[in-house]
Amino acid sequence: QQQQQQKTVLSRDGSKESERRDKEVRQLQQAHENVKKLVNKAAKAFAEIDYWDQIGGRVGMGDGVGPFLEGVLEEVLVRVEAEDE
Repeated sequence: QQQQQQKTVLSRDGSKESERRDKEVRQLQQAHENVKKLVNKAAKAFAEIDYWDQIGGRVGMGDGVGPFLEGVLEEVLVRVEAEDE
């Protein structure tokens, strides 16, 4: 009977561990889906910025940088590279 109780405890612990892993996987999947949605929104926003910049006479960024969107993306890249160092 003691062995049966130990098996039950192990089974419960394993089940809880499995539930925890399943929950973690679901959270990671949800985070991935949310990031995908946000990237799609950002891509649409960047396309719209570029469109309006082109028909609006190019709102330059100064300092030799061409279109506004190019300047924004260059600034993001510079900041990301600084974080990597």
